[in-house]
Amino acid sequence: MFALGRQVGINRACRGSVLVFDGRTHYRLAVAPRAETTFNGGGYNGPALHCDFRYEPISGFSSNFNRSNVPAAQAWFALPAQPGFAAPLRISVPTPIGAAQLELRSYQRQ
Repeated sequence: MFALGRQVGINRACRGSVLVFDGRTHYRLAVAPRAETTFNGGGYNGPALHCDFRYEPISGFSSNFNRSNVPAAQAWFALPAQPGFAAPLRISVPTPIGAAQLELRSYQRQ
C-alpha cells in the first residue's frame, strides 16, 4: 500500500499499480481516479484524492477462485503539496456483511 502511495503522490493523481507476491499468491493493487476532495479525519484536514482501488489476482489462486467476484474498493490519499508520498488515509472494501474500513488514526507532516 505504501508503494502505491508513492506512485499516487509522484503522479499527484489516482494512477498507478504495484505487483505483490505474498509468498503464495501474485496480484496487482491498482488505483483509478474517482474525485479530488477534502478529507477531514485522523489528524489530517486537507486536499485528498478519492480513488477506485482494485485487487487483481494474477496467479497462485485455487482453480475454483472466481476472479470476477473480487469487489472494487475505494481509497483516499492525502494530496501532497509537492510530488512525493501520498499517505493512505482510508480504505473501504465491501464485504458480504458490510463495508470493512481501515482509517488513518494520526497524521503529521514533517
